[in-house]
Amino acid sequence: MSEPTVNTDGILASMQLMLGMEPDYQAFNTDLIIHINTILSKLNQVAVGVEGFQLDLTDPYTSEWKDFLGTDNPLLNMAKSYMYLSLRILFDPPQNSFVLDSLKNEAEELLWRLNVEADEWPRNHTS
Repeated sequence: MSEPTVNTDGILASMQLMLGMEPDYQAFNTDLIIHINTILSKLNQVAVGVEGFQLDLTDPYTSEWKDFLGTDNPLLNMAKSYMYLSLRILFDPPQNSFVLDSLKNEAEELLWRLNVEADEWPRNHTS
């Protein structure tokens, strides 16, 4: 029997995988969704992504990266990395303060770079 395929284009599922969770394990979904929506709002504040975009709370697995950033947005990988680092800091912070500081510094740099690059890419571009 083959394993079910996971929609890694989905925001929630891709973040679960990056955090080392299986997408079908949903015990922490409420926490993750709240943090993801907070991070999406932070990205919106620096003009990244579709304005006001949030995960669909009725079916959070249907919200995909292309819905937030479009299909050919050069900010996609930076946004995913920023989302992961921010989630890691909020949801599963490392116990070692040096590692935590490193994650925070990298997240801050990515947010700065996203802000700078967002000036080059039209807001609400979804194609």
